[in-house]
Amino acid sequence: MTKLLYRLVPHNGGAVFAEESRAMHIVQINRALDKSKTWGDFKSAMPSDEYLRIIEFVDFEDEDQSEPDPNEQFDGCWLTEEGDYPDWLQLEMDNVIPGDILERYGKPADTFLNGTYWHIALENMEPMAEALRLDGYIVEAAQDLPFH
Repeated sequence: MTKLLYRLVPHNGGAVFAEESRAMHIVQINRALDKSKTWGDFKSAMPSDEYLRIIEFVDFEDEDQSEPDPNEQFDGCWLTEEGDYPDWLQLEMDNVIPGDILERYGKPADTFLNGTYWHIALENMEPMAEALRLDGYIVEAAQDLPFH
């Protein structure tokens, strides 16, 4: 059985539903970005595959250096400033949620840069969660987890 986590997204007032493992992956990234003070903190807090993906884009002054000094100050703003990182799970809901349920409780919403996503209004969040349960999903509220 598929387990979904859901929450209200503060910045656009819509709900996000995501498979638990995918949501927790994004939670780990967001927490690492938010709490890391040094590159060493960041490396230990991030999923290893994501850390390696990010290191590919770091421009090192020393050509022999393969990753930042673990004691160097970390500021992840450059990763998130354009809004493309970490992945936006509201944009992926049509890969997870049956189309008839999305159409019943949501509406397509366009964004300027990232395309169309399903916007689930606050008043439809709990009815959609119940419809998913009736469809065989395990669905849990996770408002305290940072994913969207």
